[in-house]
Amino acid sequence: MDAIRKHTARAVLSSGLLKLSAPVRVDGRRLDPTIAGLLKLGQVTNTPSFEKLGVEGARKAYLEFIRTFEAPAEFRGSEEDIARRESVPRHRIYRPHHATSPGFIVYLHGGAFVMGDLETHHHMCRALAERAQAIVVAADYRRPPEHEFPAAYDDCLALVDHVLQHGDELGGDANRVVVIGDSAGGNLTLGCAREFKRDLRAAIPIYPASDAMTETPSRKIFAEGFGLDRSLTSWAVRMYAPGVALDDPRLSPSHADDWKRCCHIHVVTAGFDPLRDEGLALIQKLGKARVSLSHREHVSLSHGFIHMTRIPTCAAATSEICDVASDWVNSQKK
Repeated sequence: MDAIRKHTARAVLSSGLLKLSAPVRVDGRRLDPTIAGLLKLGQVTNTPSFEKLGVEGARKAYLEFIRTFEAPAEFRGSEEDIARRESVPRHRIYRPHHATSPGFIVYLHGGAFVMGDLETHHHMCRALAERAQAIVVAADYRRPPEHEFPAAYDDCLALVDHVLQHGDELGGDANRVVVIGDSAGGNLTLGCAREFKRDLRAAIPIYPASDAMTETPSRKIFAEGFGLDRSLTSWAVRMYAPGVALDDPRLSPSHADDWKRCCHIHVVTAGFDPLRDEGLALIQKLGKARVSLSHREHVSLSHGFIHMTRIPTCAAATSEICDVASDWVNSQKK
């Protein structure tokens, strides 16, 4: 999206005109009117789904979408990019200037495994670091199709392990580590929760992709026109894990059975998200495994709301996630 189109989109967003579209109600929920208008605008202008643009085109378009609809986050601190070293992936460290004995938040970005990177989730990480006064370590894990499964999974485990083992050297308290990720990053967050269990303070998967195998009702209801089309999720799995069994727990955490003695898991879902029902099924499974658990559904929002913080309801929901992360990383209780 060029500068003129970006300016036009922001002007339309701020004008309130998007709220004039007809109400969208599904399953007793009403979609936020501004999001409804934004989705309708995409249909009217025939905006192509990301996967139709090819890998590089999709990455560029995803970043431009975020830069258009995400409000910048204030952060008083330093940022440092760290190159890949042996098994530890490239990552970016956000250090608040005035934090005393900070804990760590490891952020695992979303973006269908293929599209996201440090830049797409830069402001989310800034917001977390500022709100929690914690050191945020953002993973730049290897992406498909250049690096197929389980490269991203292995990179995220390696980075979390690095933080746990070297917290003192990084300037924080490795006894207070929270892992957070959205969408594909939520999938990877669940993998870290399974692997590191109570070495983590908490894990916060945000609208996680947790089951690549099951055709849930929400995947059918929201298959097209709600920001995460079936064609995009299918493309993401083909790019990330070609030939991999869809019930492999590293790909579909909902099919894992080793949840006992896990850290607290706070699952965030969105009411108008194809991934909603697999998130709810995951919560049921975690409950049966007696995992310490909490859940927040933002009933009027769609997938990707953390990147639409120019919309007040999305900003409020994202701020709430930052508050939850702050509570967990700063708690003195394990």
